[in-house]
Amino acid sequence: MPTATVAGLRSFLSAISARAFRRHAPGAVVWAVKETTIPAPVLSTTRYIQGLQCKKLLWHVYNARDLIPSVDEGTQAIFDQGHEVGLLAQTLSPGCIAVEGNIPFDQVVTRSRDLLHRRAPLFEAGFRHNHVNARADVLEPAGADSADGWNIVEVKSTTSVKDPHWDDLAVQKHCYEGAGLRIRHGSSAVLMSLMSLRRS
Repeated sequence: MPTATVAGLRSFLSAISARAFRRHAPGAVVWAVKETTIPAPVLSTTRYIQGLQCKKLLWHVYNARDLIPSVDEGTQAIFDQGHEVGLLAQTLSPGCIAVEGNIPFDQVVTRSRDLLHRRAPLFEAGFRHNHVNARADVLEPAGADSADGWNIVEVKSTTSVKDPHWDDLAVQKHCYEGAGLRIRHGSSAVLMSLMSLRRS
């Protein structure tokens, strides 16, 4: 994983954790409250990538979500395709255990931790660290023993690896290791697989 990607992630997360987002319109009276009264925003891999691509979008997500246009048919089709590719990923990992998705994230984390001892590939395992949530497409055991750690397998409906994919993995690695998991390292690169699948 590029060093710049990891450094950029750390800088971004530090900025997010250091302050709460504040909302005010031009010309309006700016209100201020103590930092301790504002819950720290929770950042996900999706929000992080959105922030890299458009800081204004990230601001609106946390402060003025009602001003964000609804998802159009084309974008929804892309989301649906991603879901289909995710389901395909489960078939590529024999014995993969899927973590439920339509439950509160706290329950996702509890369920994921409960499954770690099974040493089986986990689909959409979720963990939280320092107000950052992450769910890997596949969390794959790097060996039979817990000391062997885990590999993160990210599945994308594309034919080539792009920079945002590395940013995605950087957030996941940050979150998973912060939550106590050991993600395997090589001598100079993180041993993570990024699978590029093309729909037939």
